[in-house]
Amino acid sequence: LRASGSRINAVLTGTRNWTWVAADFLVSQPVEEVELSCEFRGMQGRTWFEEGSLRLVKLR
Repeated sequence: LRASGSRINAVLTGTRNWTWVAADFLVSQPVEEVELSCEFRGMQGRTWFEEGSLRLVKLR
């Protein structure tokens, strides 16, 4: 999980149950949108992302 313009902050490997992942990021200039990316970068295997679980929370 990452926000547009930021680095990947969590790498998960192996077989596992549903796992909660968070990504903190700073928006330094006013923007109209922020793109959240859920990526699978493996050479093999599969993954699922629960679209309804994505939340964007303003901290400041």
